[in-house]
This record gives sequence, structure tokens and C-alpha cells, in this order.
Amino acid sequence: MADRGDTHYSVPSLNLWFLISSVLFTATMVWAVIDDWDAEWKQYQRDFRSLELAKAQSARVALEAEGAIGRKDELSRAVYDASMALAAQGSALQDAERRAYELKEDRFRLEEDFKKAKSLLNWQVYGSEKAVLEGDKGIPQLEETELAAYREDVAARGLLFEKATIAWEVQKRTVSDMRSAIVQAEKDLAVGTKELTQVEERIETLAPGDVATQVANFVRDDFPGLEFIGPNLKVQKYIPEGITFDLNFTKKGRIDMCSTCHMGIENAAFEGDSQPHAAHPRLDLFLSSKSPHPAKDIGCTVCHRGGGEGLSFQHSDHRPSDEEEAAIWEATRHWHKQKYWDYPMLRTQDVEAGCVQCHKTSMELIADSAPHVTEGYRLFEEKGCYACHKVDWFPTDRRPGPALTNLAAKLTPEFTNAWIADPRGFRPTTDMPHFFNLENWPEDEVVVTSEYGAGREILGGEWNRAAVAAVTTFLYDRHPLDAVEPIPADVRAAADAERGREVMNLSGCFACHNTAPFMGETDVLPAISNNVTERNQVGPNLRGVATKLNADWLYRWILDPNSYWPHTRMPNLRLSEADAMDITAYVFEDPDGIFTDTPHGWEGDSEYLSSLDPQVLREQARWYFQKDGRTILESRLESEWSDTTVLASNLGERLVMTYGCFSCHEMTGMESMMPIGTELTSWGSKTVDKLDFGQHYLKEVADLPKLDHHYREGWLERKLLRPRVFDIDKVKVPKDRARMPSFGFSRDEAQAVATFVLGLVNDEVPGKKMEPTAEQAVSDGGMRAVRQNNCMACHVVDNSLVTFRNESGGIQAVRGVIQPLLDEVVPPSMVSMDAFASDREVAELNAGEEVEEVIIKLLEAEPDYGGPGELHFLEIGDLVDVTPSRGGSFVDQVLEYYMFGTSVADESGEPVAWTHGGTDDQGVLRIEDVDGQVRPYSATELDKLRWTFAPPVLLNEGHKLQPDWFYNFLASPSELRKQMRVKMPTFTFDPGEAESIVGYFGNKARWEWHSRYARTLRLAVGRQPLSGLNDPDSHGWNMPADSLTWPIFPLANITEPGPGLSAEEMEARMSAQPKLKLDAATIRSIEAGYKADVLASFDKLKAWGDSQGFSLVGPLKRGTETLDRQTTSYLDERHSFLAVGESVGAEGVNCYQCHPNGTTYVETPISWAPSLDVVGARLRSDWVREWLWNPPATYVGTAMAVNFGSDEPQYQAQYPSSTNAEQIDAVMDWLYNKDRREADILSATIAEQASKIKELEAQQK
Repeated sequence: MADRGDTHYSVPSLNLWFLISSVLFTATMVWAVIDDWDAEWKQYQRDFRSLELAKAQSARVALEAEGAIGRKDELSRAVYDASMALAAQGSALQDAERRAYELKEDRFRLEEDFKKAKSLLNWQVYGSEKAVLEGDKGIPQLEETELAAYREDVAARGLLFEKATIAWEVQKRTVSDMRSAIVQAEKDLAVGTKELTQVEERIETLAPGDVATQVANFVRDDFPGLEFIGPNLKVQKYIPEGITFDLNFTKKGRIDMCSTCHMGIENAAFEGDSQPHAAHPRLDLFLSSKSPHPAKDIGCTVCHRGGGEGLSFQHSDHRPSDEEEAAIWEATRHWHKQKYWDYPMLRTQDVEAGCVQCHKTSMELIADSAPHVTEGYRLFEEKGCYACHKVDWFPTDRRPGPALTNLAAKLTPEFTNAWIADPRGFRPTTDMPHFFNLENWPEDEVVVTSEYGAGREILGGEWNRAAVAAVTTFLYDRHPLDAVEPIPADVRAAADAERGREVMNLSGCFACHNTAPFMGETDVLPAISNNVTERNQVGPNLRGVATKLNADWLYRWILDPNSYWPHTRMPNLRLSEADAMDITAYVFEDPDGIFTDTPHGWEGDSEYLSSLDPQVLREQARWYFQKDGRTILESRLESEWSDTTVLASNLGERLVMTYGCFSCHEMTGMESMMPIGTELTSWGSKTVDKLDFGQHYLKEVADLPKLDHHYREGWLERKLLRPRVFDIDKVKVPKDRARMPSFGFSRDEAQAVATFVLGLVNDEVPGKKMEPTAEQAVSDGGMRAVRQNNCMACHVVDNSLVTFRNESGGIQAVRGVIQPLLDEVVPPSMVSMDAFASDREVAELNAGEEVEEVIIKLLEAEPDYGGPGELHFLEIGDLVDVTPSRGGSFVDQVLEYYMFGTSVADESGEPVAWTHGGTDDQGVLRIEDVDGQVRPYSATELDKLRWTFAPPVLLNEGHKLQPDWFYNFLASPSELRKQMRVKMPTFTFDPGEAESIVGYFGNKARWEWHSRYARTLRLAVGRQPLSGLNDPDSHGWNMPADSLTWPIFPLANITEPGPGLSAEEMEARMSAQPKLKLDAATIRSIEAGYKADVLASFDKLKAWGDSQGFSLVGPLKRGTETLDRQTTSYLDERHSFLAVGESVGAEGVNCYQCHPNGTTYVETPISWAPSLDVVGARLRSDWVREWLWNPPATYVGTAMAVNFGSDEPQYQAQYPSSTNAEQIDAVMDWLYNKDRREADILSATIAEQASKIKELEAQQK
């Protein structure tokens, strides 16, 4: 445009700037297109497609190596041959199809005629009926003959339609028969090449073979600005319904785009790949459609947090796990903390915190799946954190510390003072935290200048000592002595400290307690009680306890702990007065130097009153009673508080209130006071700006990681490790200093607790959080009660596992126990591989040879190896790992004592084996039995000792016990196994706890049944019958020898030992019934108890098992079992069998050889068994039947013999011509009606005596 001179701006200049701006705009637009084309997430997706293509090509190569290509060619030839055979028929198929089409048309026409005729008939009938009902209103009423004509017409047309339908169906079958060969061939091709076809289709999608498609894909995907045309690279997202973000005054639905980069997150084929392409761990638990946390419902950020809508590494708020990873990210990705984002991503080690928000009411149920946060939850409970810090949903509310209302009866003031000042100085493993002498009260630092700055400087050391003494004074001043009843003189006179040592070892004390030496002590006897296990740390370490307690209190505490502390977890062991006195004597006479041993430097007997410095106490009162006002306070100090003890008592009360001691300990007058700690119900939602880091994040602290003030986790962990550390370098008056005590957490413990607290967030998942069913709620409560009451110290609830490399090189685990190595008499430890290796080294040293193989005794049905009680031999190099049984550590202590005794010092101070019974003539240790006799047991078979003298296992206990009996037993235990020195204690359960325990074991048995069924089925269908069963007339099961139609109980009795079918062989067998077919992976998954596969596929497995004639007792029904054997109708029919069953049991089997007849035992205690009088009320009949068939298959190692397992049934004299099953039925009739049988005998005896009396009277007349 020419410049005419009349414009405000120069046109050439405008043109120039327009050109420049256009170029800049175009460049910017091109830059934007290129930048979008080169987005970070798109490169991840390109890399993923390359990785996916490589995997698909590798899969095709693998399939080709397996012969898939050959099978495809073979099946394709079959299709071709079938098509050629069909073509050879000429036009026959076309003629048949044409004829079928014509018949279909004829059928359709006749169907329409039939419908019209039927409709007309219905109309005429309706009109006639209405005319009759309403009178003649213009609607004529047809005569019956006219209606009959309509009906005849309908019938005739219906007949024609029916004939046409039959003709059409016949012709369809003809066409189908002509095409059957090619249809089957095509079906075989589709099924036989399904996997190969899927792989090839995926390869074709990712890397098309034709050039045109390749060029088109290149232009579209690799040329900037054109990828919008049918893009392969797309933003992926989850939009879980009902899960929101809290944005101050509104809630926003979550949109998680994480899978845009993490493309393989739901694909199991990418397990083990590098990030971001790797599959999520545990797809059986997370993200997959069959898992309980499907991605479409849960998303990502509800668990991991972070910026779910970010499409770059930085904006999605990724979080390094440690300083080293942070440094790498900063260097390679320019990573830094995302500002102004209140939901930072959790570190890898904290990710389980996300579980808490949905599982607040089911924390016990997720323990196996989320062990780290569960450990934090349990530590939070064990350390009593909930007592000071409110968490509104926390299930435990009892005070964690003992009641102090009668402290004077238990402890001296001197000990109490020293204990308050330094609890870990006396017991390094105590849960009692340190309140005093911590880092914000340094010994030599000036705390205050007294008298409002006019007096002397008071240092931290004297301030702490005075405060501790004041608390001690308060405790004894406000809680006067309520003296315990002294030990009776005759009981004290009969005390036997040596016997007390044995009572302590065998009565259960060391199930919860230990006497492990203090750190650094080396000259300690190797006594059994010194061994530390997971379970015997629930109660305090008893080393040094004689320096703390008095004998009268300890004696009464042992007899009845509940009388001193009603809420104690310690149960009543129901010991006799003699046993309690012997234990007391053992503790206070302390022949082993255990109970008077205290840590180096402990001074528990020092005079604490010397710490009551009046000047310091007065100054402390000025600070802690500051709100009362200076005038009133000074007046009080000069009058009623002028006495030092009174001042100390009042100050001690205020310190107790300040530090919150009443939260853990019951104290008179403080029962209803509120906790002093910060509420933690939603602490995990607290933003970092609300935390006081002070200047501490600028400092490096020895043994602690660098503190990042951008995140909460570091602050929380440091608070747990060093709770007063944020006071350092601050000027604070005494009453404003941090008060949280030090629990002495390890780094791992602090991190676990922090993970739990980080999970305490505002409720963001109201629609998705787990709402436990009634069954799950009961199980959760039962698991918590079992844990809190330490039931697993004595009882095994799950079998041990042995993990090894199988013949194919895969890793496999079986439920089993490793047998003694070489010449050893006890099995090696299975606590860990290190413990096993140590025992192996000892065995090799003793035997002078190396261990080449281990023998595994199977404890349950393991279909790849054998049945319960059978052995599997394994080369030592193939052993991978060992996992101990859950629970039962006290069992090992009992067995060790019976086998080897415990260690005491001889005259020279050397350790020697000892038991209270001494040794026999051969020098064999003897142990006192409950009948008062001493007997040697070291040569007794280990299994015999285990099942006779140690607490019983609780495997499948819900299937075994009647719930009503179980509940009553928990509430008020009775002696079932009178030969055992350890008795079932009497616990003080909270309301609902006993019911929850019963429900938990019932639910556990009910769920485990699916796995038991699957494993036993695969074992059963692959086992061979015993050779003695070839003649079906020779055995007692009334079945052909090749049949599976037996109850599963005698499986071990009637089949040869060894494995069953492999999972692949079972898959092949199930293929014969396509509707029930399961693949090998699903079969194994059901056997492993994976919930998703059990819910989805178990019914098919059960149906197939039914079709094979297989059965297994169960599943367990809910509620109390209805015992048909005890009903009147049953007894009317089977009454005579009570006597038969008694004859078989008492005379044939000779039950009373081990089981008591009333109160009479006929053998020595090692042969004693539980009374049969309680069978009817105690045991479920299904379990009893299973038990009678084969006791060792139910409890491997039990001393109960197989009495009904012979090919030729025994006990024919007692029950002629009977089978094993009939004998078992008769014995069960007797056991479940034993009281009725005894009543029958009594009635018969009375009648006989009456008859004799009448005869005598007649003779006298």
C-alpha cells in the first residue's frame, strides 16, 4: 500500500511491523505445534509402543518354537480340506440352503395367518362374553357353533404352522450337517491359534506390513501437526466416581492421567520392566479388573497422591524416595518440589499410607497386603499414642499403662522416682517413654532465673530432678497404701525356688515374657527364658524384677492380676498357691542371678527426697501456676505450700496434668480428664506451612536424614525420633517447651508410625471406602483380639512354609516342616534362613559331614508332592527360603525344656543342663508330671511331646469347634488336657472380644476351605488306589477301587503316597467339559486362595469335582451346628447303635486307654488325651468324622492312631459284618449321646437291682 502522506503512522513501517509480527506469530505457532508434538508423555508412549512390539515379536518367536505355526498350518489345511469336501458336493448345499429359505418364508406366512386367526377368535370370544355380562348393547352374542368354527380354523392354521416349523427345522439341520465339518474345522482353527492370532494382530497394529500404511502412520505420528488425524498417541485417564479433591470451599472430582505415561500399569506382561512402562505390583490386589481395587473405580492419586492431571514428570509431582534419588532427578530431570500443591506424592516407602483412609475399620484385615502401615498402626497402639492423641475412629480405648491407684503396694518411692527419671535405664525395652532429661532441658543450661529474675540461675539438671521428685511425691501422697494380703505363713514355708524355676518355664510365663540379657552383657547363662521371640516381648522383660517388686505383691499378682489392675492384658494362669509361691521364691531367691540383675549405672534405691529443692520447686510453681496470678501464688507459697512435701505434691499434680500421665495411667480424680496431645484424626491432611520446623531443617543431625521442610514426612519422622528437637536454638519459657516424650523408636519403627499417621486424612473417598460386611467386621475384631491377647504366643494358627526351586526351575512353596538334619534330634530353626543356616552349620559340625538334602514333612495336601504327613526330599542347593508358622513360639520352649532342660550354673559357674526332677540312674533328665511323679522324656519322640505337653494348634479351628462351646471356653476355660503344665489362661476380655475371636476362626476356616478343596481335589484325582483295594470286596468303603466317590477323609488311607495331577494335566482333563474348563494358572490361583479367582471360578472347579465323584467336608456353615444325632427322631431309629458304638470304642479301639473314663486315667500322663464326655458339646460332627478316618492327616504328628483305616475292617466282634464307615457312624452316635448311653446303663442297672430285690422278697415269703 502506497504511503499517501495522510495517515497517522507510516504505512511502510506498519507493513514492516506487520511482517515481523506475522513471522513471529507463525514461528510461535510452529513452535507450539512442535512442542506439542514433542511432549514428554508422547515420547514415553512411543517408547512403550516399541517395547510392546518387541514383546509381541518375542511372543511370536516363542509360539513358533512351541510349534504354533505348524499347528496353524495343520488346522488351516483342515479348513481347506473341509471346504473342498463341501465344494465337491456341487450345488447341493446351495439347493439345501435355498430350500431352507423357502421353508422359512412358508413358516413365516403360516405363522402370520395363525396369529390373525387366533386374534379374531379372541375378539369374538371377548364380544360374546361382554354381551352376556352387560346385556345387548349392539354387540351380538355368537352362538357356540359359530365360536366352534373359529376355534376349528385356529386349530387348523396352528397345525399347518407347526408342520411348517418342523419342516424348516429339519432342513436347517440338513444344512448344518452339510456344513458341520467346515464349521468345526474353523472353530478348531480359531481356538487352536487364538494366542498366535492375538499376537500377530497386535504386531500388525503396531508395525503394519504394507508400505502404504507404514507411510500413513509415519506422516500422522511423526510429522508435527498431523497427529490429530486418528492419533495413536492419546492422553489416557481414569475418572473414578465418588472420589474428590477438597479445594477449600468446594470438592472437585479426581481425574488421573497417570496411565498416559504409565501405559503398562495394568498389563501383567510388563512386570519387571523399567519405569514408566512397568506393570503395577500385585495386580491381583490393585488396578486389574478382577482385583478389589480396579483402576476405573480407584484411580491412582487416591493412594499415591500427587498431581494426577499433570502430563509431565514435574507437574505430576513425582517424589524421590531419598536424597540420592533426589540428586539424580535434579541432575537429569530438573526436578524440584511442586509449589502450591497441597497433595504431594507419597514416597515409595510411605505409599501404604493411602490404605488407611479406606480401611479404618479393617486395619487387621489388610495386614498381609499392607504390612508396613499395619506395623505403624500396631506400634501406634502398643506405644499408647492414641491415649494422648485422639483419633476418632481408633478401635482401642483402654489405658495402655497400669493403674497407679495403689502404686505404693507394688513399688517403693525410690524406685518410682528413678523409673520416672529414666525408664530405659532400668528396662531398655520398655514401652514407657522418657519425659525428663531430654534435649530441650540440657543438664547445664540455664532454664530460668528464679524469683522473677531477681534470684539465682536454675539449671536444667536440677529442674528435671525436682520435677521428677514432685511427680513421685504426688503419686504417693494422693494414692495412699492399700496393703495387699501377705503370703500365708504355711505357703511361704513350703516355697521351693528350684521348683519355681521349672514352673516358670512350663506354665506359660515365658510365652509373653523373657529374661534376655541387657545389651553388652556377655557372661549370661544360656537359659531358655533368655531367648527372644516375636511373641515373648508382649510382656515386660523380667530381668531385674526382684529389685523392683515385693514378694507379697508378686504372689498376689500371679494368682489374680485382675484384682490389682482390672484392665490388664495379663491373664490369670490359674496356678495353684504352691505354684505361685514357688515362682515368687524363685524370683526373690534368684539362684540364677536373673531377677536381681540390673543395667550398668542403674540407681533405683537412691534417696529421692534430696531432689526436693524448695527453691527449685517454688520456681516451678511460679511457672506452672502462672494463671493463678502472682499475688495469690506468692501468698500460697508462704502459707499452705510452705511445707516442701505439700508443695511438691501440688506441683506434681500439675506436672502430671501438663505431661498427660493420666492418659496412660489411671489416677484418682483424673479418670475423666481429656488427653493433652494434638488430635490426629486428619493430621495427614495438614499442610506443611502449619508445621514448626524452626531453623532445624538448616542443620545436619547425626544419624538422621536431611530434613526437607517442603514435606510433612520428614518433620513427622524427626518428631517421633527426637520429639523435643524443634526446641533447639529457640528461647522458650518452661511451660511452652515441647512435652512429647521420647519412645526410643528405631528408624524403621518411626517410619512405620509416620506412614500410619500420614494416612489419617480428611475423608476423600466416602463412596469408595471399604464398608466391612458383618463377617469382615467380626474377623477384624477377632484378629485384633487374638493379637492383643497374644494368643499366637502359644498357638499355631498357620503352618510354616518351605520355599524351594522345583524341577522346572520355578519357585514353589509348600506347607511343611524341615525334619532334623543328619544326626540331630530336633528340627532346624525355620525362623529365618540365617537361623536355619546356623543350625545346619551345627549339625554338620556334630556329624562331621555336609548336609546334602533336606527332608520336608508336608503338613497339608500339596498336590504336586503328596498328602499330609508324607515326605518330600529336596537337594540343599534348591532351598530358597523358610517361613515360620504363625504363632506357637512357646511350643518350642516347652519342647526344648522337655528334651534338654534349661541351663543353670554348676559350682564352678559353668552352665549345665537342669530340670527340677534331676536325673535318673543313666543321667537322663527327669521332669515333674502333673501327678507329682518325675519321669525322663529326652528320648521321647518329638511329635509325641509336642502333641502331649505343648499348647494345641488352632489350624482349621473354626471347622473343629462348636461356636457356643468355644465362646464359653474363652469366657471360662476348663481343663481339657490335664497332662499339660501350661493351662489355658482366663482372660479379661472387653465386651465383644470373645465373640469376635470365635467369629474370626469360623470365618478363617470358611474361607480357607476353598483352597483346601482345590488342593485336595488335584491330589485326589491323580493318586492311585492302594493295591489292596483291587478286590472291592476286601475293603470297608463299599466302592469300586477305581472310583473317587468316597468321602475325602480316608484319602490317605486308600491311595498310594505321592503327588496328584499337575495343574496342566488337570486343565487337560477339565477340557472334556468345556463349560467347566479352567486354565492351569487359575487352578493354582484358587489353590493359593486368591480372592478374585475364588469368587470368579471356584464354582466351576466345584462342579467339575462333583462330576468326578469327589467330595470334601464343608464348607463350614454359619452359626451353631444342628446335631441330628441328638434329635429324638434320630435316636428313635438309631438308639441300639449307642451300645454298638460304645462297644466298638471302649472294647475294640480301647479309647479309655488314653481318654479318661469319667475321672479315671489308666496310663501315665504322656498317654492322656482329652475327655470324651465333652465331644457332643465341643466338636462339630463333620470334623469328628474327618478326624476318626485319619487323625494324622488332620494333625500331622498327632499320637492318635488310625483305627478305621485297614483294608479289612476291624472290630467285627463288636459290630459284625460292618464297614469302617458304619463303625465310625456307630462310634459317633455313642460320642454325641454319651450321656444318654450312661443313663440307659443306669436305668438297666436300677431295673436289674429292683428285679433282684423282688426275687429276694419272694423267696423270704
